[in-house]
Order: sequence, then structure tokens, then C-alpha cells
Amino acid sequence: MLWSWILKNIPKKLSNWDIPPSAVLAFSTWGADQEDYFSFGFKGVVNEESKEKVASNRDRLNEWLESAVDKENFLGLQWLDQVHGVECFEIKQDNFGATLVGDAMWTNETGLALAVLSADCVPIVLAREDSGSIGICHAGWKGLVQDVPGILAGEMTCCPSELSAWIGPSISQANYEIGPDVWKILEQIAPETLRESPDSDQKRLADLSLLSEFLLRRAGVSNIFQSRLCTYANAEAFSYRRAAKNNSQEALSARMATVVMRL
Repeated sequence: MLWSWILKNIPKKLSNWDIPPSAVLAFSTWGADQEDYFSFGFKGVVNEESKEKVASNRDRLNEWLESAVDKENFLGLQWLDQVHGVECFEIKQDNFGATLVGDAMWTNETGLALAVLSADCVPIVLAREDSGSIGICHAGWKGLVQDVPGILAGEMTCCPSELSAWIGPSISQANYEIGPDVWKILEQIAPETLRESPDSDQKRLADLSLLSEFLLRRAGVSNIFQSRLCTYANAEAFSYRRAAKNNSQEALSARMATVVMRL
């Protein structure tokens, strides 16, 4: 599986979202032939070869999206220079394609595809139930403790209660062990997202997907769908922690793309 397109066609293990009819969603995976096609995902700075593959992948993704929707109405992909922060941008035709440093964006316009990268962190997609706004953010623990999902929901031009949310594949609680420098911060926000580690009383297992849902509900978003696919445990997904464990330098810089676009 190289690409899944339009949520009704995405395998149930990836979706669990009744996507609003005015939006489409795409999510990249390794695929069966991971040694070649999309083998470095959409980020990679290990060497010149990997950089060329990433650039090629982004071009091919853009072409693929263009062929999958109405070509005349497709304007292209908007990426972010992600920094594990909370900067949020409204994307319009006048700033589309600009270099934007942040981790969240949204738009009311059609034909603008919004993309974030992840490899264990949480991709979160928001869409208004009937039509209109779509939004997306990249949320690691640093972004979550700063409430990047709530900030995104609050900046979009509709009431958060009108939004539907999809919390995409990320590392599961069973595979995300953290030390006291992190879990003591999370404990102050949502202690129910932590449980003790079986390996050390100084460490905890954190549920980033549940923390994302907690923050979205606190912001007023109630229609929330969880993928619950673990990137660490699933061979089709990129995982930073799995790559580090296996000492895979190329995979350490590889990322998956989550894309949403308003029709």
C-alpha cells in the first residue's frame, strides 16, 4: 500500500473517520516495495541520494494528487518547516507556497492541499462537518503540552463544535516510554494519559493520541475519530524510535505525509 486516497477507501485500520464530504485525506506508508518506491518518505538529509529521492517523492505526490482530483482546481501542496511548536497559519492563495515555520495551518479555500510530516508524532486533521474550513497540525509531546490542537481549532473560522477531527497514526502508549523530565509535565495536564512503565519506576508510558483527544475536547471539538495505528509496531509506517533502536540512519530522517484538501 503506497498511498490511500479519499477516506472511504483507506483501510479501516488507518481511518475510523466519517470524513465530511467536502474534504479528502491522504496518508503515506512504506508500501510493499519500500526499498525503492517512496523509500525515503518525504524528509531526508542523510546524503545527496536521499535528498534527491525526497524531492522526487514530493514532486510525485503533487502529480498524483493533481491526477486524483479536478486538475483545474488543484493548486498544489503546502508544507511547513516543522519545529515542534504552536505557530498556526491561515493559508490563502496570496501566501500559498511560502516558507512557513510552524506546526499547524488551516484554510477555507478549495484546491489547497495541506501537508504535515510525522514519524511517531501525531498528525491531526480537522474539517468542518458540512463544508468550509479544513486544518492540520503536527503534534509531538512538545506541541501537545503547548496545546497545538486547541490553538488550531480556535483559529479556524468556525465554532470548534462544528469540527470533526481525525487523530492519525502515531506511536502507541505501549511503545512510548518517557522519563520524568517529560512525564511530570504531562501529569499536570492529563494524568489519565500516563501509566507506569513495567521496566522502571522512574519512567512512564504516555498515550499521545489520548492526550490529543483530551486537548481537542477541551477546545470544544467533540466529534473525534482515532486511527489507533501504532507507527512503532506497524512495518508499513515510519517510526523514529524504531529506526533509532535498529540504528537505521536513513530511516531516522524519513517521515510520512498526511494531506488534507477541501474540494
